[in-house]
Amino acid sequence: MEKIEQPFSDWQRWFSENRSTEYAVLTNLDKDAYAFLRLTRIFTAQDGKLPEGGVLIKGGIWEEKNTKPKEGLIVLFSEGKAPLVLAPPEYVPSIPSLNNQKNETRKLNGTRKVNPPYLWRCRVCSTTGQSEELGKHCGVNVRQLSMVSEESTKWLQNFLDGKPFSFVSPAKLRKLPGMILTPEKIDLAIEAGMELERAFSEIQVSCPDVFEVYNRQTDHIRVSDLKIKDNKKAKWPKGLQPALNSCLKYADKPLPPVKMVPSEGPIEIGHVFDELMADITNTFESELWKKGTRVMFECTELGIRVSGTPDLEYNGIPVEMKTTRGLPIKGEPSLEKFGTQRGKWTRNYLPQIAMYSDASGMDWMLLLLISKETGKFSLIPVDARDELESLRKDWKEWAKDRKLMTKLSKYLEINPHLKIN
Repeated sequence: MEKIEQPFSDWQRWFSENRSTEYAVLTNLDKDAYAFLRLTRIFTAQDGKLPEGGVLIKGGIWEEKNTKPKEGLIVLFSEGKAPLVLAPPEYVPSIPSLNNQKNETRKLNGTRKVNPPYLWRCRVCSTTGQSEELGKHCGVNVRQLSMVSEESTKWLQNFLDGKPFSFVSPAKLRKLPGMILTPEKIDLAIEAGMELERAFSEIQVSCPDVFEVYNRQTDHIRVSDLKIKDNKKAKWPKGLQPALNSCLKYADKPLPPVKMVPSEGPIEIGHVFDELMADITNTFESELWKKGTRVMFECTELGIRVSGTPDLEYNGIPVEMKTTRGLPIKGEPSLEKFGTQRGKWTRNYLPQIAMYSDASGMDWMLLLLISKETGKFSLIPVDARDELESLRKDWKEWAKDRKLMTKLSKYLEINPHLKIN
């Protein structure tokens, strides 16, 4: 079987035996090729038939012909011979590929049907069970679970076997809105991050058996529902308006189960990775690191209280955890375009941090950002007060919408404890 991944010294031996004993090693990476434990072969059209599991690069390999490879590549080059193209495994997802597009789309959108009895977990006490319908436990609707597919289990176990978790100082990240880069906050983040890295290395973890299924229907307003009013153009509506519609519809009956769940693809892997991190944070506790505590955010503009729970707490500072493809590290190739990362930061992370920090009586908090592809993570001090001011302006405008406020009044009649008098 043709090798796809092995140490650089083995690739040198292969090139000497199969192509030429005289060659140059060309790259635009800051690190020497020997610095990487293993390197993945990237196939070109010159290499002939693509082996199973191989990656066929789209386009050329050169930024400057025969002298400077494109970003993320290491090339063994000898005049008159086909080059050998390599890449560190963590860079492979960002390399344009001509692999079977239909197969990749199928995996991206992979789903499987689930039938009763449905697996579930209590949102309050974490008791698990199964039943013909999704009911309530501890007085609240349960969360649906799904078994992890064999493919995702293998992927995550391979990821864990590499002992991947490593801390990156927030000072090494590209600047994003609200980041606090004062020496005092950076020192605190580094101290907390290094302790977390040690904890990750000591905890014995394995791939979870189940993951929580995302249900677009809800019976309560969440912090995330206050980010936008309604995204009518989206295939699946999000925001306060559709959330209220769901809450009123299921006020006195169980939420319907999700019958098609993600399977064998990056969507499922994302959910499973979130479950893994929840398992880790639930078992890890130190003198300074604790599980997050429930907070209540008051949206006075709409007259409603919304509860939520930051994932962790460090020395009294709330910490919200988010997973992403890659970290925006200065001077390193990214697994995502910086514009994509900035979009998630401004539309997703900042609003939640704004509400959680305000509900905790603080001007700032920490964001734990983890790459689910490389295992690198950072603890980022964030001040989202400007974002909160922007949200409050939006909420004042929403309060002028009579239809919205009528639905909100009905919701508060059902849940009077959430009303701000």
